[in-house]
Amino acid sequence: MRTVRFLMQAALLVCAPVLGACGAREPGLTVFAAASLRDVCVELGRDFEARDGVSVQYHFAGSNLLARQIIAVRAADVFLSADERQVDVVEHAGLISAGTRRSLLSNRLVVVVPEDSTWAPARAQDLAAVKRL
Repeated sequence: MRTVRFLMQAALLVCAPVLGACGAREPGLTVFAAASLRDVCVELGRDFEARDGVSVQYHFAGSNLLARQIIAVRAADVFLSADERQVDVVEHAGLISAGTRRSLLSNRLVVVVPEDSTWAPARAQDLAAVKRL
């Protein structure tokens, strides 16, 4: 959790200029983020608001829906997507500031087994033997 927290802080601090504000808006930071990042974004946003005095407004949804909303509304400051292709869509629409796109997080498969288990899968094919999850 500590690594994710650090990376999300980097996202709020480093990637804030990802999308330029278009038109007059309330002062603050508007974050469009994948729904899977809700908890960590809200927690870090509280810290960000307390430290910097900048309000943070969130829009959480699936990355494809967020990309369409960003293109339609043009009101995002940060886009934290769970799908690189959706960032490509927003970038091709000309809405990402040059040089600001960053890959911050990634996923990997983790298998958890009981502590006293003698079975330890070494490769993905080993999971085929699993009868029940």
